[in-house]
Amino acid sequence: MKPYRTHSQQPAFSLVETAIATLLVGGLFVVAMNMVGASRITQSRYADREQAIILAEDMLNEILALPYEDPEGGIVFGIELGELLGLRSSLDDIDDYHQFSQSPPADAQGKAIPGADRFTREVLVYWVEADSPAVPHPSETGVKRVVVQVSIGEKKLAQLAGLATSAWPEVTAMTEGTP
Repeated sequence: MKPYRTHSQQPAFSLVETAIATLLVGGLFVVAMNMVGASRITQSRYADREQAIILAEDMLNEILALPYEDPEGGIVFGIELGELLGLRSSLDDIDDYHQFSQSPPADAQGKAIPGADRFTREVLVYWVEADSPAVPHPSETGVKRVVVQVSIGEKKLAQLAGLATSAWPEVTAMTEGTP
């Protein structure tokens, strides 16, 4: 026959064990929430950087699609008479974008880009030597470097650069008269 156990003899958690278990679970919960928060911050930063790269690529492609020199034959570096830096549709050659800045960014037609209100795009255009495309040159060299920087506040998120040259004929000139 088995010995009879009283209620006080049954195995159970003591108050100390319950308190320790609660502290452990609470501590793990706090650590988990901190990790979730850090993960969300990282995801947000990554998304901002990706959007900044897209904004920079868009602007750089728009600028590099323009002629190297003013189509009207102007020899002024930067904005010529009748062009307005704030009005992108009036900019008709690459160096017109020198010192262009826009916040918030808009597309070429001036329509605000959704979700880009916190970003600023800035453009620098300058002459460079063909064999040293990162070093500015004070006069015409036949090569222009275009740098587009995208930031939020003081934090630079993306910077892309491209080169344009006067030595390459325009695509339309190369394909004229070919079958």
